[in-house]
Parts: sequence; C-alpha cells; structure tokens
Amino acid sequence: MPSYQFRRPAGGSTLNPPCRPVTWIPILLHYLVMKTQKLAVAARDGFGLKRTKLSELIATFVQETVSSGKLKVGDRLPPERQLARDFKVNRATVREAMHLLWERGLIERKNRKGTRIVSMKPSTVGAAIERYFVLSNCRHRDLHELRSVLEPKSAALAATNANQEDLGKLKELVTELEGCWKLEDARRLASADVRFHLALAAASHNPLMIAIFSGLTPVLEKFLFMQHAEMRRPESFVMHRQVYEAVVGRDPGRAAEVMARHMETTPIVSSKPSSSLDQRRAALTALYTPAAEGS
Repeated sequence: MPSYQFRRPAGGSTLNPPCRPVTWIPILLHYLVMKTQKLAVAARDGFGLKRTKLSELIATFVQETVSSGKLKVGDRLPPERQLARDFKVNRATVREAMHLLWERGLIERKNRKGTRIVSMKPSTVGAAIERYFVLSNCRHRDLHELRSVLEPKSAALAATNANQEDLGKLKELVTELEGCWKLEDARRLASADVRFHLALAAASHNPLMIAIFSGLTPVLEKFLFMQHAEMRRPESFVMHRQVYEAVVGRDPGRAAEVMARHMETTPIVSSKPSSSLDQRRAALTALYTPAAEGS
C-alpha cells in the first residue's frame, strides 16, 4: 500500500500552526481493514456481533487518529479517490464517512481546497443538542427539568469565574430585560432572557456548560416567548437582577440559591410552539436525511 502525507497549509496561524508533515502510516490502515474483515466474519458466523458500517469504522479511525495526535488541526486529508483505494472501499463509503466527520465538527470541506481537520467548536455540540430536542419531540417539561439541574450550577460558577467583561455583559442584559418587561414586549423579552442565561453560562468559563446552553438556546427562546406572552410572573422575573447581584458580589451560594428559586417559580408551558418547531423539525429532517450524505 503506498504511503502519503497529510499536507498542512503554508503560513499558519495560532489556530492552524505550520508543522511538519504527518505521515499516513500504512500499517494503521491495514489494521483497520483487518478489523473490518474480522467483524464481517464474526457476523457471518453468527457470533452475535452487531455489524458496523464501513463508513462508521473509517470515521472512527480518523477520529481516533486525531485524538492520538497523529492528525492535527489544519492537516488535510487525501482525496476521496485515494482514501477509497487505501481503505479498499468505494468512494460512496468514503463520502459517507466524511459526512459523519463533518457532522461531528471534525473536518471542513471546501470545493477545490479539499478536506482538512478543524478544531471542534461549542456550537457543534449545541447544534447536535438542538437537533435531538427538535427531532425527538422533547417537551418543555423536559427542558425545564434539565435547566433546573444546570442553571444553579451555571450561576454559581459565574459568581466564581466571571471577569469584568462578563459582568459588563450581564449588567447590560439585565437592564435590557427590565426595559422589555416594562414595555411588555414578549418577543424582545424572550430574546434578552435567553441571552442572559447564555451569558451566565459563558461567564462560568466551563466549555461543556457553554456548549450545552448554546444548544438549548434556540429552543428555549421559543418557549420563553410563549411563556412571556401567556403569563407574567413578576416574582420570577425580578430574580434575574438578584442573580446578577450575587454574581457581582462573588457569592456562588447565593447565586445558586436564587437561580434555583427562579426555576421553581418559572411556569412550564403545557403546549409546544408548534408552528416554529414544526418548521425547524422539517428543515432539520431534510438536512440530515441519507440523501444529504451523498451530496
């Protein structure tokens, strides 16, 4: 099997620093092929093993190669034709594997520029959470129960880790929230509300917290709009400023306590914002159908 190298772009930056070429080690490819053949034999002989798609094996192999450091951010993958030849599969299988890697946020694909490894962004995790919520018909109660667990901890971490920029952003959003409340503008209020909670998560400086809240944000805003349009709960709303003051005062216990009470007094919307979520569900379903994988 011929050996070849992943190419790194010239120049480079902090994100994609110029490094020495990374050799594609033929013995690792051979191991993958042998592993695939053993799985196929085991399934054929009735050992009760679940057959794994070749595209999934290829995607997993590339992912593990990135995790091990043999592939780094900025490295370019070989063309589909060469990958198909080396993996001993057809190009459709390679294309499907590349789509899986793109969906996981591990690669970037550009016409005439090839495919390269990229750093995973929090928005990638967030997009997956949003897809799951929308396509799995989750209810507002499900979202509320998850927030009841995460929000107090997010507020406590913000009180501990927030910097001056974070505090300035939270102050700005609290002021905007109170202005929208007085105007009884449900749509702007929902937007400011969800941005306040996302800013709290950002102030926690916990990357997983930020990723999760990024995924919840689009769906949460729709429910908050319904909530603010149908019912006004002043006792729950005023707690936004109390949480902010606890964060500014560097009091994580107080921040968590107020946020927990805020979640307890937040009403649960019984119905779903059907029109907007149905449209989003239809769009996501169309985007992630098998037909899209071959494009």
